[in-house]
Amino acid sequence: MFRRLERAARDVTPAMRKLRKDFRKEQRSHFRAEESSDGSRWPERTDETKRRQLRKAQRDAAARGKKNRPRRTRLLGKLRNFKIRYTKNSITAFSTAPWSGVQQAGGKVGHGAEIPAREFLWVNDKFVRDRAIPIIIAHVARRARRRR
Repeated sequence: MFRRLERAARDVTPAMRKLRKDFRKEQRSHFRAEESSDGSRWPERTDETKRRQLRKAQRDAAARGKKNRPRRTRLLGKLRNFKIRYTKNSITAFSTAPWSGVQQAGGKVGHGAEIPAREFLWVNDKFVRDRAIPIIIAHVARRARRRR
């Protein structure tokens, strides 16, 4: 029985495939909540950044023929360049956006501007405990029960 469990646990690709959609929702929820893995809120934008975004939003509104009323924008925009990759024993979330690394870890960007870390790709313990582990265990148990 233990050998069958061991063999079944070597390749959990179907479980990872099943988790992919939930994993994507989990990552997007962090992004929307503007919350880091420790539960803290992301650092606020600087006043200069807010002014620049307001001017851009007003120009965009004028170009659309709307009143000079800007739309509310999220801190990092939308999480579009976001991919989920899974293998036989892991699942990975990553962003293909060029700015994602500096947003995740913080650092200096053009003209010496310092960007604070705004961690958005992380896994919540509750997600692992309540969603991922039960799916993986169910998959391994199903495969181990099969007679070969």
